[in-house]
Amino acid sequence: MEEEKKIEFPVPRLFLTLILMAVAIFVCMLGTFMPVDVKTANETAQEFEKAREYIVNVPYVFGNNFMHCLIMFVPVVGVAYGMFIMFNTGYVIEMLAVAQGIPAPVAFVSLFLLPFTWMEFICYSIAMGQSIILTFKLSKGKIREKFNETYKWITLCAVILLVSALIEVVLILTVGS
Repeated sequence: MEEEKKIEFPVPRLFLTLILMAVAIFVCMLGTFMPVDVKTANETAQEFEKAREYIVNVPYVFGNNFMHCLIMFVPVVGVAYGMFIMFNTGYVIEMLAVAQGIPAPVAFVSLFLLPFTWMEFICYSIAMGQSIILTFKLSKGKIREKFNETYKWITLCAVILLVSALIEVVLILTVGS
């Protein structure tokens, strides 16, 4: 009997993850260049402030980030969804920056001084990378062989996002918005 040939993805995972992280950061940055009027920005900031007591807690932050991350793992649509979320995140950064009178590029860059930002982008990049790999395997009819690997990546992302949520909430509560 002839052994079945294993079909491997042509790009190393680390390289794929780094490419996706760079693209995600770029797409998020693009969102900060969307025009926002001051009235809309102020209304958004006020709504955020009203909801703050409900959303600034570890279960909410973790749940929100993990839900988005899980969708990014989905074959075929995960990367598109992830980039949509990245763009919207940039747009929200723009609105909050405008409401606080801070230049959006300064607000955007300052987020990357915080560890939870990097942790979230790493998880999202891992998820979108796995989505691409699963899509590749799906096109070859070999998706089943990547399920166990996917569960491990989901678990890793869950742990990282939980720690990230803890850091984010502690920083928000101790330093402020």
